[in-house]
Amino acid sequence: LGLVPDALTGLVSCSPMASAEAQAATGLTVLTKEDLSDPAEATGFALRAGLGRREAA
Repeated sequence: LGLVPDALTGLVSCSPMASAEAQAATGLTVLTKEDLSDPAEATGFALRAGLGRREAA
């Protein structure tokens, strides 16, 4: 499919240890439910993710 994730979320974000291990293994940011429900945080992430795609194109 050629999809490249910008971040991880879901069950892995429920555990601080799992989050740290996932971030170390993948180099991706782990977003918590609180991160996604904060409009400023979610907007900031969406903008950063969009900029990364435009630079790669």
